[in-house]
Amino acid sequence: VFASDAETAAYTYTVRLFAGNQDVGVLTGEGVNVVSSGSASVKYTGNCVEITGLQYDDVVYISARDAARPVDERYYVKGVKIAGRDTDEEGNVSSNFSVDGDRDFVIGYGISGDMAAYTVNYLDANGNRMLESDTGYGNSGDRQYVSARNIDGYIPQAYNLVKTLSDNEAENVFNFQYRPATPAETETAA
Repeated sequence: VFASDAETAAYTYTVRLFAGNQDVGVLTGEGVNVVSSGSASVKYTGNCVEITGLQYDDVVYISARDAARPVDERYYVKGVKIAGRDTDEEGNVSSNFSVDGDRDFVIGYGISGDMAAYTVNYLDANGNRMLESDTGYGNSGDRQYVSARNIDGYIPQAYNLVKTLSDNEAENVFNFQYRPATPAETETAA
């Protein structure tokens, strides 16, 4: 039995992001944005961000390096994981997504080692910069997940990108390309 469009529209979803091991890191109160067709709200309570009132196909943007910070210099913010998953292979996720259900995430931390810088660019179709580039750090040889930022009126070609970091920092560049949103996409993003 399939739900009617009215039943689907009436149901809302909840997404939660936890700080993870509190001896390692804390949430900052930033780094979470929502593009919602309804009345979604973002609430920070201690070491949890709770996004409620989400509707199907709303978009959640989580920038892990903005959403959390390590409290111990031996660690760095590595990304976002599905809550309850322990290993990198099964737990790392793309932290920007179109809502299709309730979800719980946790910030993942890495132990600082052979650190390599990476650059994230936000570009229009002609290669012009739309936002200042971001610089992040991860261990050389690790798979790094990065997330697009929300730019009002524009849609990124992908919500997330991933690549293995090189010790040659010139190779560690992630480019998000944005296009103008159509009137229909702008309407649902309001």
